[in-house]
Amino acid sequence: REFTRASGLGEAGVRALQYPSLERAVKDEQAAARGWLAKLQKEVKTDAPSAAEFGWALDCVYSRAFSGKLGAPVQQTPLAARAAIVGGGLFVMATAEEQYLKFAAGACVAATVAYDVLVPESSDDGEAGKFCYGLFPMIDAINHRTKDATRIEHDGNTDRFTLRADGAAAAGAEYFHSYGALTNDDLLLGYGFVEAANPADVYVFADLLRRVPKGMLSTKSVQSLPGTLRRDGQLDPTADGALLQACGGDRGAATVALLAVIDATLEQSSAAEGAKGPSAGLIAAFRAEKRSVLEAARAAL
Repeated sequence: REFTRASGLGEAGVRALQYPSLERAVKDEQAAARGWLAKLQKEVKTDAPSAAEFGWALDCVYSRAFSGKLGAPVQQTPLAARAAIVGGGLFVMATAEEQYLKFAAGACVAATVAYDVLVPESSDDGEAGKFCYGLFPMIDAINHRTKDATRIEHDGNTDRFTLRADGAAAAGAEYFHSYGALTNDDLLLGYGFVEAANPADVYVFADLLRRVPKGMLSTKSVQSLPGTLRRDGQLDPTADGALLQACGGDRGAATVALLAVIDATLEQSSAAEGAKGPSAGLIAAFRAEKRSVLEAARAAL
């Protein structure tokens, strides 16, 4: 199958996103992939994958694989031995006259029960608790939606994976699985789709302070610094502190400067030409969602 992750949009497609921070992330990913492939081809003298084959394999891992820790079978006391210890202990507690025997028997019973219930999970194969990646052909067919509270559990005793949800689903309704509170940057880069009205989405300015119009900052020299803007108008602490400092500690001036950056970005986005080709719809959806983040932040400010 073909994938629609950001790295597969092509150079023109990535530029059409009008989003420098994601363009940089795509370039970093592609550079890392070239390094991995070169190392693999050096180690594997024959039948090494081509660049296209290796890229397809990476797309599978990035977009289809799940990650997490494996559960492990609980190594409990054998049933017969448990029964003997607990039964014998209860008998001694009921019949013994010496107090120390009652105490010892009670301690044996308590220790056996506590071992079975509280002992940390362990496994003879050394895989217990190991962080792993896996492919789940049925579970990965379920679409993502941020607000759905779901989780994947692994039972080490049965070696089964179960997808669980905290709420009920109406009959006939589509069932969703949340990959986590991921921005549309994460979703397009890692999975190849965009979530409409994504509550976790943000706008990342690749170089925030240098986008502020001249004359609005109290300092002539500013550092190159990214800034992450949420829908509620809040910047990440580092960018917020840098902008406030660049505005001489004046919170009102910092807000005006941020609004100017938002307005200029929205104007630039509106003036940009629409994308063409098979990925045009995906690119348009991404740009629309980023505009919605900026508009929500502007309204909040």
